[in-house]
Order: sequence, then structure tokens, then C-alpha cells
Amino acid sequence: LLLPPTTSRPNGDKIVIAHRGASYHLPEHTLEAYRLALELGADYVEPDLVATQDGHLIALHNVDLNLTTNVQDVFGNEQAPWWSPYVNRSGYWSFNFTLAQVQQLRVRQRLPRARNTAYNDMFRIPTFVEIQTLVQEWNTKELSNLQWRPN
Repeated sequence: LLLPPTTSRPNGDKIVIAHRGASYHLPEHTLEAYRLALELGADYVEPDLVATQDGHLIALHNVDLNLTTNVQDVFGNEQAPWWSPYVNRSGYWSFNFTLAQVQQLRVRQRLPRARNTAYNDMFRIPTFVEIQTLVQEWNTKELSNLQWRPN
């Protein structure tokens, strides 16, 4: 959980936690979705994190890259799906890809029938460090420019 500094909240005492960012509006777990959630008034952003083959933490809801990215378009037969006996199916698992490979991918909406798909394939998967940087910049630069007016 990434915490902003204590401020007067525009929505009273309620705390808004943006799990996966503003995931209806933009593909979940992208820097753009986290940024929009903060702009819409979220007090916290909460990413799901999984590891890459080379040990980097990236923001994904599920370790199967095929659920939310264009992994088949990018890697196709080059990196065939791997069978997992734990979930009894094949997938493009994040732990079989390096960060450099993951950064070639673009994110898609996980629930296309229920969410806006206009931004599919435009954004990439962020690292945990990038999310921390976004929140730090929001807290130190952007938030200081906003003037909340408590009710």
C-alpha cells in the first residue's frame, strides 16, 4: 500500500483505495490507471505484484500474461505457453519472462465486456519501482498544487 501524506480529504472521513488504479476507465495496473485514480481523488493506490524471471516486481492481477497483455502477438511461437500443474492449464507465466521481455508487452482490459477497451495496447506493465516513483511525485509535486476544500 502506498501512502500519501496526511491531508484534508475532499470526501470527508472516507478513504478511497484504488486497487489496480482506475481500472474501469483504463487498463488495470498501468501507470496511467494509477495516475487517473489519484486525479479522481484516491487516497491510496494498491497494486497486485508478481515477479519476473529475473526477480523484478511488476504490477499484474494474475501471473498469466495472456489474460491482460498482447503476449501472443509479441512472442507467438518464440515462447510457447508453459503447462502448470497447479492451475491445470497452459499460460504465458510472468515468471518465465525477463523484465526486458515484459516491457515489450502492452496491456489490455481484463474484462472487455464490462470495461472501456479504447486504450487497449497503449500502455505497458509498470514495475513496482515505477509505481513508487509515480506516487512519490504525486505526493511531493502534484498534491501540493491541489487545494482541497474540506466539506
